[in-house]
Amino acid sequence: MTEGWHKYISGQNSIKPCECQEKMAKLPVMSIYFKILMLWLGIVLISGLTVVYADDTAPNRNHPNIIVLDPGHGGNDTGARSTDGMTEKQVVMTFAGLMTERLTKTYQVFLTRKDDYQVDLFERPALANHLMADLFISLHTGGSLRSFPRGMSLFYYERARHNGTALETQVSNPPESSNTIKPWEQDRPDLVQKSRHLAELIRRRLDQTDKTLKLTSLGAPLIVMSGADMPAVLIEIGYITNPLDAKMLKDELQLATLAGHVCDAIDDFFADNLKQ
Repeated sequence: MTEGWHKYISGQNSIKPCECQEKMAKLPVMSIYFKILMLWLGIVLISGLTVVYADDTAPNRNHPNIIVLDPGHGGNDTGARSTDGMTEKQVVMTFAGLMTERLTKTYQVFLTRKDDYQVDLFERPALANHLMADLFISLHTGGSLRSFPRGMSLFYYERARHNGTALETQVSNPPESSNTIKPWEQDRPDLVQKSRHLAELIRRRLDQTDKTLKLTSLGAPLIVMSGADMPAVLIEIGYITNPLDAKMLKDELQLATLAGHVCDAIDDFFADNLKQ
């Protein structure tokens, strides 16, 4: 105990009864002021959090272009796996972060997920539509029951010419495919053309830098792009089930180089649009 407390216990510096009554009478008033102060601080805190949240999710309409990156899978949906346990959801989250770091120097970038949680397949393009994005890019890795398929695949949305199903080999995991093909809203041929052009620009950039990289680019009725009201592509950045590709996907330096080439192609895309 401190010296001050000793004085009060021993009777020194004791408070007289009238002083005690006067102080007790003031307590309710002080309590009211305290409650008002706490309420005011709570309102300020909540308002501050709301502003931070809004700034984090609301696009700046004065900014030239908005890009939505969609790291596939998440949560219980791990996607494809490598032989040593590396998961698709981890790789594409890293890749999205590398792309974001580069793209935010020029564009506004939003992610459909920022951590390891699952987002409904149809909510992903819906977010891009809500933000009125200029591009939607879904990120995946390839996966196969066989270990020899490898390389990168670029997909743009294209309606099936007959009543078919989305091939599971054209998406990274069965949970991301569907037997029901939903056509692009209003069947927008301009969006198909621009999406095909973006896929071609990405292919060119990658082909110029690595002639050994196997690249494929084709149209497919992939569900995740079917609801996007802007040019959209799906990129499979190597086969995680192939040991050689898996080694590359584990190397963040190589991923950063790959992400840089994709971002260069995005720059090419917007430069071409300005020329038109």
